Amino acid sequence: IYNALHDDPTLTELAVLALYQQLVMHPYMRMVRKPEEAPLNSLNLGPMHASLREHCQKLIDNPNLIL
Repeated sequence: IYNALHDDPTLTELAVLALYQQLVMHPYMRMVRKPEEAPLNSLNLGPMHASLREHCQKLIDNPNLIL
């Protein structure tokens, strides 16, 4: 474990995973798991998933948005 925590590629991967979690997964889970009057059906999440793809593409096209 000590060697892994002093390995640049491993540290880079950990940083990328942390950014992905903050920029994509937390907002996504907030939208999917928010309390509502009617339970969500996965068939109704199509527009939200399209929005998620657009969000990810914006981050790919302009990485400065992350900072």
